[in-house]
Amino acid sequence: MGVVFEALDRERQTRVALKTLRFLDGEMLARFKREFRALQDLHHPNLVNLGELIEEGGHWFYTMELVDGVHFLEWVREGGKL
Repeated sequence: MGVVFEALDRERQTRVALKTLRFLDGEMLARFKREFRALQDLHHPNLVNLGELIEEGGHWFYTMELVDGVHFLEWVREGGKL
């Protein structure tokens, strides 16, 4: 559904994760907003904290706490190969 990037929050001078939609249509946008709203008030040491839901120039994204780590395929498969 979405793709996550590392970004710099210039206001707070900190790195964040930025999730956005690959394709934008009405149903996907509704699901994206529901996902954010369902998770925004959950707080647990094993979950990332969500930031803001933002629309800029027709592009929707939300920010969340960035967790340093390795790419999932590298973690589950040696060298990340299929």
